[in-house]
Amino acid sequence: MSITFSRMPIGDEMGLEAETHLSDDGIAAGAAVLYDEQGAFGICTTTALANERRQIRGDAIDELSESFAVTQPRVR
Repeated sequence: MSITFSRMPIGDEMGLEAETHLSDDGIAAGAAVLYDEQGAFGICTTTALANERRQIRGDAIDELSESFAVTQPRVR
């Protein structure tokens, strides 16, 4: 993912509008416009490559998430 700003965002809230998505034969590219309270301020682009032999199972992601989870001490 790559984000390019034409100016710094203003305010606490931002919006994202999908602009384009192209895909063919396991390769994808997309773009979105970033908005704040004064209008457009940036562009986000992303690319993806599908590889059937390197798929990740959902339960494997859950296991990794649990192993990397940081536990916070209880405050009394």
